Amino acid sequence: MVVEAMPSVSYVNELRPISQDDDYYFISGRVQNKVIRSFHRLEFNDSIKIRMKHYSYSQTLCDKTQCIIIFNFLDEHEDEIVRLTINPGTAEFSLLCVSDEAITAAFPNNTYNKYYEFLLLFSNIGIMLFYNEYFKVKVQHCITQITNITSFQHIIAETFDFEASLEVRSENARIPGNWHVVEPIPADHKIIIKYYPNEKSIITIQLADKNGITALNVIIDYTTGILYTRRMRLDNENKQCVNFGSTQQFTTQMLGKVEIGIFPQQYKITMQINERSQLITADGCLIYGHHLSPYDIQQIIFDSTNKRAVFYAYYIYQA
Repeated sequence: MVVEAMPSVSYVNELRPISQDDDYYFISGRVQNKVIRSFHRLEFNDSIKIRMKHYSYSQTLCDKTQCIIIFNFLDEHEDEIVRLTINPGTAEFSLLCVSDEAITAAFPNNTYNKYYEFLLLFSNIGIMLFYNEYFKVKVQHCITQITNITSFQHIIAETFDFEASLEVRSENARIPGNWHVVEPIPADHKIIIKYYPNEKSIITIQLADKNGITALNVIIDYTTGILYTRRMRLDNENKQCVNFGSTQQFTTQMLGKVEIGIFPQQYKITMQINERSQLITADGCLIYGHHLSPYDIQQIIFDSTNKRAVFYAYYIYQA
């Protein structure tokens, strides 16, 4: 019998700051005790990434709910606030605010050996659950309790050869609620921006100097499926960079990612268009010439025509 190889739960497909205090790895057999693990107090726009896999689980024709995987998120008094439940036997997962009803979604291609990736996004419009980058469910009953969350508890039953990692996004990587980041981007560096457009919105990312004078606008238009750029004072109109109108980034509700590289003579824009595709996963363009010295980029300002969009993380790296 050939067992399909699955990705490692510790595999990271992008550079990111590592904080050992907020990264957790665990492996278990049939049952795991209710160990409580702490992390920094959550704020709005924080996010948690969960990767996990298993090679088998218990179920019968009469009962497919024997196997269960639970992540409880708790406050400082160890009271439960929100719960993520995965049931491999019924091919379902659910998100629940305590004292409210669970919202359930199904996942496809159910098999005994399975790899999962979830992202929990804690925003002021709700706690949203994404499965393999795609939006699935949202709960709103416990929005006001998000900033009380300080720990989690993992429970597993009748799921075998289980392995998982949980990553709490670094506080330094969180985009503030005012959508304004004040941090220099040196030459030969890039900024990676993660966001959720929340349906048909027009997103604008401005790179500006310390006085707020814009050097470059990146406009991601989810009403037409076009990413435009505009060098302020140099371009008379928006210039098309990426046409993503036929991709899943446009046709489905999923997380977005854009990279902006800053070089002495040019900008480089790259947009994620389909993270899971076996073909093209990103597209972009080069923009030559800018009126500001690259060392003058001191702040990044975000905006959206849909105020329910969420900008949740950014990273600055050497390109």
